Amino acid sequence: MELALIIIFVLSALAYVAWPLLSKTVAAKGSGAEDELRIQRDIVFAAIKDLEMDREMGRVSEEDFEQLNAGYRQQAIDVLKKIDRAGNGMHRKRLEDELAALRTKRRKGEVIFCSACGSSVGPQDRFCSACGKKLSQPQ
Repeated sequence: MELALIIIFVLSALAYVAWPLLSKTVAAKGSGAEDELRIQRDIVFAAIKDLEMDREMGRVSEEDFEQLNAGYRQQAIDVLKKIDRAGNGMHRKRLEDELAALRTKRRKGEVIFCSACGSSVGPQDRFCSACGKKLSQPQ
């Protein structure tokens, strides 16, 4: 009797510990191609950032930087194009909707942009919080 309880307890503990590992594997297999493309995009963007940091620290020569940077940027462009195609234009539609909403807010005077740096500022702001430039008051 005790042996059966111990076996049940051990199997329960193993199932409890193994379940998150197994469920992540299933979720990873079930994820779509667009998720994989986003992961590729993030990897390429991280590689570009690392390369830029290495150049700033003097670890990479300017010639090597130019060659590697061009390759990484081309990979990023290719992945972004694939993401756009996988989304069937949904990304473009969402961006166009957001731009239309911003334009409407701008026409109403709810949002203003700094002429020097392009940051959004409030209608009552006198100076840009990003660059400090004095803002011209709307007419």
